[in-house]
Amino acid sequence: MQDLLSQLNKEQLAAVEAVEGPVMVFAGAGTGKTKTLIARIVHMINDCGIAPRNILAITFTNKAANEMRERIKLATNDPDCQVNISTIHSLCARILRRNITKLGFQADYEILDEEESVKIITEILKDIYIDKKTLHPRAALKAISDFKNSVRDLNIDEENAYKKYQAYLKENNLVDFDDLLVLTLELLKNYESVRDYYQYIYRYILVDEFQDTNKTQFNIVKLLAGEKQNVFVVGDDDQSIYSFRGACYDNMFDFAKEYPNVRTFKLVQNYRSTNNILKGANALIKNNKLREEKELFSKIEGTSKDIVVHEAYYFEDEARYVINEIAHLIAQNKCEPNEIAILYRNSAISRPFELGLIESKIPYNVYGGFSYLKRKEVKDVLSYLRFIVDPNKLHHFKRIIN
Repeated sequence: MQDLLSQLNKEQLAAVEAVEGPVMVFAGAGTGKTKTLIARIVHMINDCGIAPRNILAITFTNKAANEMRERIKLATNDPDCQVNISTIHSLCARILRRNITKLGFQADYEILDEEESVKIITEILKDIYIDKKTLHPRAALKAISDFKNSVRDLNIDEENAYKKYQAYLKENNLVDFDDLLVLTLELLKNYESVRDYYQYIYRYILVDEFQDTNKTQFNIVKLLAGEKQNVFVVGDDDQSIYSFRGACYDNMFDFAKEYPNVRTFKLVQNYRSTNNILKGANALIKNNKLREEKELFSKIEGTSKDIVVHEAYYFEDEARYVINEIAHLIAQNKCEPNEIAILYRNSAISRPFELGLIESKIPYNVYGGFSYLKRKEVKDVLSYLRFIVDPNKLHHFKRIIN
């Protein structure tokens, strides 16, 4: 364990050793946030004698959860790794499997994806005579999602659709992705025995990417932490990009209001980029009005041309410039194609880049798109199988007959 602690800088070590009570860490990009989180968990287990099963670590993605789990196994020499590590939705799904009958659902509830939710809300809007021009199904679903995540209130039409939608889900023993949070919050708020049970198990809570949490998620964390207040959150208000999904970076500032005795740390040494890149980023970010003041630095020196800004009037011009630069780098043996990344704002912009790469005979991979299980034909087959197993699943029957 001492080897792991010796790898930390002064700020990281201070955050790791502040075990008891509320702690908030503002971690800039590339400042070793995950390393600090893992070191803290290992320190709690090996040096503080805290049982792994009493530690809950909430991450933003399943990939991050799996990576953290493997690294903790190695650091603790414990192949079982009883630390509870998951996304908050996975955590809530487990809580609901055990307790959802208290809310009038059956334990074998099904979780809807967005496509299935859109179909249900479309039928509901037809039933209550709301035209698509007045309220589009996807807009209605977005409003309902925002409401569940405590982003905004509903108007009259949206509220009517919401009530019908929730009634349909409950009648058919279905929950959508947001219900995992909402129903868990309801359980923790209204059932003391459930709240006491999970507060007893999860005595120390760590939350990664806290800037990407929403109000409902924050309320769940507060209820789980209870009076012990052993909650450690790490995030960066400068990296909040999921507001369209209901994420609220204000949680970073509300945390201090909720816990006046909070200890705050800042991680500002970047281990990933050169100083020139960080200076460029700092120059832009400092103009943000609501942020914690911090300036990243690096000990990695680079060339004077780390950042180049090129203004293009059309997508095609932009793509042509970028691909010419890539071809030039490859031709001069300065890097391989797999060392280059093209980041774009949305999928529609990818086409001119792909065409240009094909014409230049530069190999590439596109990351993203629909996952296999979300394809229509796969979901059709699953509906047949689920209906065969249980003919009372009218939701799947409707998909089949369509």
